[in-house]
Amino acid sequence: MGLLDKAKLDKAKGLLGKKADKVRGGIDKAADVASKKLGHKVDKEKIDGYAEKAKGAVDKLADEPATGAAGTAGSGDEPAGA
Repeated sequence: MGLLDKAKLDKAKGLLGKKADKVRGGIDKAADVASKKLGHKVDKEKIDGYAEKAKGAVDKLADEPATGAAGTAGSGDEPAGA
């Protein structure tokens, strides 16, 4: 992963931590729309399963601290030898 990618990931983690509940709600709404539009082609259980996986990823990213220069971990603010 390049430095720019890592910075984008750290920014996303920071934003996600503040809005994780809204993102989860958006995933639920998207799953509902997909079920209505694709109900005759795709089982609702399959769509719900993918939605749960997406919400799990949101939870995982929201719980991870940002690690870049703007993040909290690894920012260089720790005393030497800590």
